[in-house]
Amino acid sequence: MDDKRFRYRMRFSKTMAVLLVLTGCAQQADKKPSRTEEAVSVPAAAATKATLPVAAVKPAAVREYRVDAAASHIWIFVYRKGNLSRLGHDHVISAGNISGRLLLADNIASSELDLSIPVLSLVVDDPAVRQQAGLESDSQPAEKDIASTRRGMLGARVLNAERFGVVKAQAKVAGGTLPELELDLIVSIRGVEQQYRSPVKVEKTTERITASGSFKILQSDFGMQPFSVLAGALAVKDELKIQYRIVARHW
Repeated sequence: MDDKRFRYRMRFSKTMAVLLVLTGCAQQADKKPSRTEEAVSVPAAAATKATLPVAAVKPAAVREYRVDAAASHIWIFVYRKGNLSRLGHDHVISAGNISGRLLLADNIASSELDLSIPVLSLVVDDPAVRQQAGLESDSQPAEKDIASTRRGMLGARVLNAERFGVVKAQAKVAGGTLPELELDLIVSIRGVEQQYRSPVKVEKTTERITASGSFKILQSDFGMQPFSVLAGALAVKDELKIQYRIVARHW
């Protein structure tokens, strides 16, 4: 009897051991790995992308040109008005001592032009310029009249040369295609800036750029007071016409 009980207990123990082993395996199979145990799977495409070098952004090629003062000019046309205008003259003021630079980019829209004009370099009614500008039909003003006009131009009511010695201009391409472009201009006179749009014709070679165009400004926009006497019977118009031809050579 004792031998039978012993064999029964042994079979029971073995059966329980097998069940415990099977149960443990099932639990291990059902158990989900923890976050720390999970293997992070990276798609092949993402892994490849992560290892690719970042392409460097290539800056636009820029060529620098310097303004050729001897070949460039800016003409400012001042027109008379009033009942006694026949007693006066239309004037042309020329700027010959122009300095500046042009940065010409492969993408023309990224190009920039900067100009500076010393106020004291402005010349009133140069005979050769008057002829080139088409004012030869109007009589040449007398020297004393030219001197008087220049004093008034440089005085406190107009350019105020004592305080503001330089006229500046900046230009950027606003549109168009070569050789016909549109420029956005910022003009600074007497410390006041105004914006303008000007059509421009561009002649381009490897070593030289020529830009020609014109636009109009109002003296009063810059705080200047146009000349006027006899209650306006003899005066100049507020509006000025600016005509330019800028030549820049590769530096």
